Amino acid sequence: MKKFLNKLVNYNIMNYREVMIEEVSIFLLRNNYAVKQCTRVFDIIANGKNTLLIKVLKDANSISEQTALRLKGTAYFLKAIPFIISSYAGSKLVDGVMYSRFGVNTVNFETFKQIISNGVVFLTSSRAGETLTVNSEVFKRKRRELNMSLKDVADYLGVSRKMVYDYEYGNSRITLQKAVKLYKLFGKSVFKPVVPSQFDNVDNLNTGKESVFSRKFKQLGFKAFDVNSDFDVIAKKNTDIILTEVGDRKHFNVVFVSKLLGLLSLVVFKKKKPRSVASIAMKDFFEIEKADELLNIVKSFGRR
Repeated sequence: MKKFLNKLVNYNIMNYREVMIEEVSIFLLRNNYAVKQCTRVFDIIANGKNTLLIKVLKDANSISEQTALRLKGTAYFLKAIPFIISSYAGSKLVDGVMYSRFGVNTVNFETFKQIISNGVVFLTSSRAGETLTVNSEVFKRKRRELNMSLKDVADYLGVSRKMVYDYEYGNSRITLQKAVKLYKLFGKSVFKPVVPSQFDNVDNLNTGKESVFSRKFKQLGFKAFDVNSDFDVIAKKNTDIILTEVGDRKHFNVVFVSKLLGLLSLVVFKKKKPRSVASIAMKDFFEIEKADELLNIVKSFGRR
């Protein structure tokens, strides 16, 4: 009986993910994004106004730290915005609130649609509960326009003068309860919209053992990162980015992803040379000594 119940739970979770992946994909297509459904690390890559990497989970707390790190690392190379779309993170996620799991933007589907359609949300979830960020410049200007002192605002909000000083000079966060009072006093413009996090560094993203392929890219002077999704390694040198898939397969997903994003693609094959993508035998790959030699192989395929 216990095994049956576990299977039923797992089935419901998988069914939820499959349905949500389809719904998110359709929504993005309707909003002029090109979409590719993927496997493992992220479920969707979308390219439009921004590049998005999306992981769909029923409970955001189920994501592993390693998966989150790979999501962030891939986002760094693609200059993408990573999202976890989920209904729960222990408890139900609230509409209009931006959460975070291992530093990855985490929202429910309604909030995600709001971000894509309108561009902004204002609430974030923190240890203090749901908070907003005060726009210090607007705060100062509105206070002066109303001829209010720091003490006047402090008394109105029920906080200390020190806290009001921080609002005016530090872009501090304010709890939802206090924010309602501040909104009535100064209006919506006194709050800063939440900007979904992007990442500008992968040096501290330790995902464990590094593959021999990413190490080879680094020896050639590339920055490289193990992704382990529809492509295995992403490598960058100057403005050139190569998505690399390793192995012998009938269908190379790396081709579709690279076309979607306008990037270079490479297959490192073991036995059978593919025709649909720039490729190199594994033995030859490890014998390459210069980055330009490898880049020429990748770029020359598109000129044929």
